[in-house]
Amino acid sequence: MKASNTITKESIDAAGVPRLHHLYAVFDEDDACRRAMDALHALGLESEQLRGTDAPLLEHPALGAGILSRLERVIKGVGGERHLAAIYAHHLREGRTMLAVRLPHSATAAEVAHVITANGGYEVAYFRDWSIEYLSPRENVAHGLPTHSGTNTDE
Repeated sequence: MKASNTITKESIDAAGVPRLHHLYAVFDEDDACRRAMDALHALGLESEQLRGTDAPLLEHPALGAGILSRLERVIKGVGGERHLAAIYAHHLREGRTMLAVRLPHSATAAEVAHVITANGGYEVAYFRDWSIEYLSPRENVAHGLPTHSGTNTDE
């Protein structure tokens, strides 16, 4: 039986996938995530931390989300958002911490990714209007993870 959830995080939409115009990253340690949050705050950017209890938010549409959100989740399976949401949920269930940052425009994504990776972040992805930009291939390889240079869609 699938668990339903209510959305409690700004960085996850009612379809249960990462929001557009947000950058996401995984951290092995809370302290590293907090350092990245502090560095981003110094740049004038607000961020949101996600923990293991937030994993269900990325696995299913929100409770009462409605047919449009459920349809959106299906469609986002084609674009890769649902696939990456499942990867992020797995990281959270494994005890890792995530960071989500709303970016005012995509031009800042590379700078923010640099701050995040300098503080130990990996699996960094920026969700654009029509694509996902992967920003941490070296860090992913160092963690034994794919670079996402191939497919990112659900199979």
